Amino acid sequence: MVSTMVAKTAMMVTFHTAVVLGSSSLFVDDSRADILPGVPGCYQDAGKIGNNQTGRQMTFQACEPCVQLSQESCAAMCKAKGFLLFGVEAGHQCYCDNSIHYPEKRLSGKSTCDLSCTGVDGKCNTGQKCGGDYQLWVGAVAAMGPPCQLPTVEPKESRNILNGTVMYNTGYLDQPYCQINPKTNEWTCITTAQSAHEGGPGEHLISQVSTDEGKTWSDPARLEPLAVGIDNSYGTLAIAETGRLYAMYNMNLDNITHLPDGTACTRTDELGHFVMRYSDDAGRTWSSSRYEVPYRLTPLDFNNSWDGKVKIMWNVDQVKTVAQQADSSQRWAVYGFTKIGHYVQNAPQELWFMASKNLLTETDASKVEWELLPTGDHGILPPGVSEGPPQDPEGDVLEEAHIVPLAQGGFYVVGRTTQGFLAATHTNASIEDGLTGWRSTGYATYWSVDAATSGHLVAIPPAQPLRSVGAPGYGLKNPRGPITPKRMHNGQYLLLFYNNAGGGFSQRDPYWLAAGVESATDGILWSQPEIVLYNRYTKTGTPAGGYPDFIQSETTGMIYITETNKDTSRIHQVDAQLLELLFGQREINTVADGAAASLRGHAGGTLPTPVPLPPVGAWTVPGQGFTIDVLFQTSADTSQVAGDVLVDTRLDEGAGVGVALLFGTNGSIVLNITDAQRGSVTDAVGRTLETDPTCAAALRHPGVHHVGVVVDAGPMIASFVVDGLVCDGGHNGAQWTSGWFWLPPVNTFSGGPASVGGAVLDGHIYTHALKHSQLIGNYRALKAREATAAH
Repeated sequence: MVSTMVAKTAMMVTFHTAVVLGSSSLFVDDSRADILPGVPGCYQDAGKIGNNQTGRQMTFQACEPCVQLSQESCAAMCKAKGFLLFGVEAGHQCYCDNSIHYPEKRLSGKSTCDLSCTGVDGKCNTGQKCGGDYQLWVGAVAAMGPPCQLPTVEPKESRNILNGTVMYNTGYLDQPYCQINPKTNEWTCITTAQSAHEGGPGEHLISQVSTDEGKTWSDPARLEPLAVGIDNSYGTLAIAETGRLYAMYNMNLDNITHLPDGTACTRTDELGHFVMRYSDDAGRTWSSSRYEVPYRLTPLDFNNSWDGKVKIMWNVDQVKTVAQQADSSQRWAVYGFTKIGHYVQNAPQELWFMASKNLLTETDASKVEWELLPTGDHGILPPGVSEGPPQDPEGDVLEEAHIVPLAQGGFYVVGRTTQGFLAATHTNASIEDGLTGWRSTGYATYWSVDAATSGHLVAIPPAQPLRSVGAPGYGLKNPRGPITPKRMHNGQYLLLFYNNAGGGFSQRDPYWLAAGVESATDGILWSQPEIVLYNRYTKTGTPAGGYPDFIQSETTGMIYITETNKDTSRIHQVDAQLLELLFGQREINTVADGAAASLRGHAGGTLPTPVPLPPVGAWTVPGQGFTIDVLFQTSADTSQVAGDVLVDTRLDEGAGVGVALLFGTNGSIVLNITDAQRGSVTDAVGRTLETDPTCAAALRHPGVHHVGVVVDAGPMIASFVVDGLVCDGGHNGAQWTSGWFWLPPVNTFSGGPASVGGAVLDGHIYTHALKHSQLIGNYRALKAREATAAH
């Protein structure tokens, strides 16, 4: 365990972005920016310019995906950065430059640059186009007016990502990870930045400080001086007993730019070394010395794309601390990372951990010691993958380790996979034991909703495993996207994840939040999830944020989320009521207040008056939407026919506008929304709004069942809760990567008095969107009330 000082550099310099101009390209100067031939115009962009698959017409990418993009908003971003030209592409990308690099690639015709801007949405710049697929619409900044402003009537809801406090905005930002100094209550965050895009040259770390608990943030400071000129990225922070901040991060110190066969590297931010700097002023400036965070090589390294001569790895974990066995007043610092076998991020991969016994107490940074854990030749492997490791670069991936010390002793680890589920494992071993003894990697698991009320916390019984991987329970779904677990002051845990099986790196909206409780058999078991962050206007890229961290105020106990959508870093205060519901979800057993109508006693009849349902598209009030929950009876000797009614407000005997909950096929329940403009509504990809096959299978069992459907106008999502479980699509293939649905903007669907089916025992109609935790309370309360009535 030896720490090595590897370089000395000058103190930190002011952060700025350099502008590089093309030399043989179409150049624009201020005097002719609005009259130059070819501007405005549509141009072929990267990917289809001869054999050049990486070149761009413009160098600087202002945002991707861009929220509420218009030509005017892109021009405004470029103007603020000192550029003369702007370019919009693919409906959601904005570029800036002072030149067009391939002026000969101008396009013409009706089908060019004809994609609508993401900022249109009937509110701003109606009908405006923002380029096309590899088609860049170029205009002069000087020729554009100010961007359109959205109406101010939209609610300032905490879950709306656009309502967060902006920490910083530039071309690319990622991974805002933070620490609180308990002595001064200063909040410090470090973030990876780049002028254009992820993995681009010049990627570097910045730090920011807040002295008012996240309300305002300082200008960014570089960890590495600009003159160093070597990529550095993906940092994490630890705070020592003295208040000193340590930042550990990736750095391509050997300046590796090519693979062994001579192929140029497309990115170099996951090559090289872990290094460390420190700050004694909360991150306003950083030490002039840089120190290596060394680790031993293992078989995975020796068999990587450079045969161990270059390390391939990256970290997205936050530093955790845990008491040392010999002296509980002393603490280890530990964080997880990923070792990569095949460049860039291909299998085989393993999860490993860096641990330091003296980081938090040693005042001489050159004497800080590190060790790689677990001891032995292999880290944690993907579910179903045997120790080897396998050499197939197309094999299953497990990456982005997050390690969590458990109060009961031992550790829990969760990471993302290419299997559509979050992998998880745990061990009872300590760091002193070498962090060995990990259970076979399975999936992160929900607790049983029914067992929780009796105080006996158990996992949901195993479902059909995906790809024949033995899962320990009903797994939490996630694409190949960022997650974060963290322990809160109350001893419970929170987990941010995307709750869908995704398609590769996509489907990062909305962000869902689950509460966790320690379990002797599973490490941590998780609650049913709630939507905590969403983006209403765009669904591509990372629109609801990614690579988040939790901050919990030392003075108020309020919990905050820091995140980036890749171009803007924000901080969000999590709604206290949402947290109260999640933390109390194990015990909640009362009916939610505020029902507009009760269905009890109306089976086979009709409610006396209509219940007007709020629109989903025109959004004006936090919590806008509607909820219907129904307790009903099925039996083995009777079966419901597809189309039979549970609740139906549609006019004209089901042919007119309104909303209905109907029996579908194979036990499913269908939500039918008939809108005056759109007719019968499907989701964004044409799916019928119905319970997924896993939830439908549960409903086929004879007995009393509870179904709730929430239509949430904020994120424009419809979700089902069946017998206390949020339907997530189950293990049912590509059609069911999720069990929830993105809705189109529907506004005119309020029908007449609700007719109530004969199988209905109880239920409610709410004219607002309940939380899933509230529906779990309804499920328990209505089921208990029915059981009492039956006796």
